[in-house]
Amino acid sequence: MITVKGVYRNGEVHLDSPSEGLPAKADLILNFPDQGGNKVYFTHRFPQNGLARGQRLSARQPLVGRIWVMDQAQTSQVLYQYPLLDRSFGGISFLSDRLFVEDGTITLAIVNPAQEGEVLMELEVEVRAVEPVEAGYKVGCMFLNSLDEGVFHGLIQTLGLH
Repeated sequence: MITVKGVYRNGEVHLDSPSEGLPAKADLILNFPDQGGNKVYFTHRFPQNGLARGQRLSARQPLVGRIWVMDQAQTSQVLYQYPLLDRSFGGISFLSDRLFVEDGTITLAIVNPAQEGEVLMELEVEVRAVEPVEAGYKVGCMFLNSLDEGVFHGLIQTLGLH
């Protein structure tokens, strides 16, 4: 199965990922994120899968644990911890007490559970939606590439964050 991100616009699907190397009989899952981060909007019903306007292509799955966000503005590395909320195809969300800028890029850090503060891996994500909630802000992020997304989803299984 191959994962491709795209948008549905003016009756056509526009892929955000290169499609030249796709096999002739590839199964594709298309992810259609919007600025709200919660819904995928279509102008009509797709007969092949029956998705109606406003339905999600993938369900949100709750996550437990925390994610670290690196502060790039500091001269020294500063990590902020935030509770994870959920994941869906293409991204994750977390709860923050700080306001993040939509369409900005942030760096998530995977930290060694045995030695907190030791960054094992950095993953770049785009902030797609920031929604005020009672406890602060729900921040929805989209992985910038499918490799980072695959690594993250593999790590959450290993680290027991699901």
